[in-house]
Amino acid sequence: MNFIEELIRNAQAKGEFSNLKGKGKPLKREAHPLAGEQKMAYERVKEAGYTLPFLEQRQKLLGKVEATKDILVTAARNYMGDPWSEMRWKHAVRNFREEAAVLNKAIRNYNLKVPHEKFHVMPLMIDWLVEKHQPEE
Repeated sequence: MNFIEELIRNAQAKGEFSNLKGKGKPLKREAHPLAGEQKMAYERVKEAGYTLPFLEQRQKLLGKVEATKDILVTAARNYMGDPWSEMRWKHAVRNFREEAAVLNKAIRNYNLKVPHEKFHVMPLMIDWLVEKHQPEE
């Protein structure tokens, strides 16, 4: 018996499936991130309002990627060409580089753990992003 089957049997024994939405109705079939034997288990878990931990972690990482990019976008948008703006821009770039380096490490660790490369998160291309958002003088 594999791990998922054991979890399902334990939950059944505890009566955790007694009041599920749609009980006694045909199962809905939809796209899923896993194939083979795990397909049915994934669909049931999703219907119960849960998600796989690595998918939840992926969503969190993608949110952090956008928040980290926003450091540069906001600094570039607020750039006025004066010495204070220049100082704020340099500070934002320093913050971005630090946060992006930490985030890229988390992304690499995540990518090593996921079951398939289609779930990988692209690391931030730090230098390219800084240059892309560099304010014009």
